[in-house]
Amino acid sequence: MGERKSEAINLRMAPSTKELLRRVAESENRTLSNMLEVLIRERAEKCGLEGQSTASGPVRTKKR
Repeated sequence: MGERKSEAINLRMAPSTKELLRRVAESENRTLSNMLEVLIRERAEKCGLEGQSTASGPVRTKKR
């Protein structure tokens, strides 16, 4: 049996935050999990942490 391609996490957030995330993800034609991954990677890059974890490979860019 091979390695898992992704890992599951559970998190809690205010309903209003989840709704905001849903709206942002929808505006970029992304799933909630993909939007979270993109936001985390963008923040990590901004903090100088890019390239330290590439386990899940590249994140697709927004379709135009």
